[in-house]
Amino acid sequence: LDEKIITKIKKLIISEYKKLFDVKDIDINFVSAWTVIGGKYSYHKLHHHIHGREKKYDNIAVVIYLESPTERDFHYPGDFYYLYEDKQTTNYIKYKQIQPVTGTLIVMPSWLLHGALPALDKRQTLNLEFEMTEL
Repeated sequence: LDEKIITKIKKLIISEYKKLFDVKDIDINFVSAWTVIGGKYSYHKLHHHIHGREKKYDNIAVVIYLESPTERDFHYPGDFYYLYEDKQTTNYIKYKQIQPVTGTLIVMPSWLLHGALPALDKRQTLNLEFEMTEL
């Protein structure tokens, strides 16, 4: 990716990550990028991005919807979904869905379990990984 694009998106990612998670000052360094293209009825199974690293919390994963499903129905919504442990209230595992549109930016820790439900229409995402350092 072009360094100018990384520089611009880096500020947005740091700002959003600090709002979402209990971190003070952080810096991030670009690690990798890839795209995922899904056709009709495609899905992405539940996964995370820790790749066997010893530290679980050292990276930030970003998903940018370049193209999102426009047709949806109950069986094929095409939504992004994730699971997390609600440590503040119940300690239960919670399930959430996001109905992305083209341009949706999702910022999450690399350990977060996530995926994409089957879609009636095609989708394309740009996926980025950043190494995080607390300052």
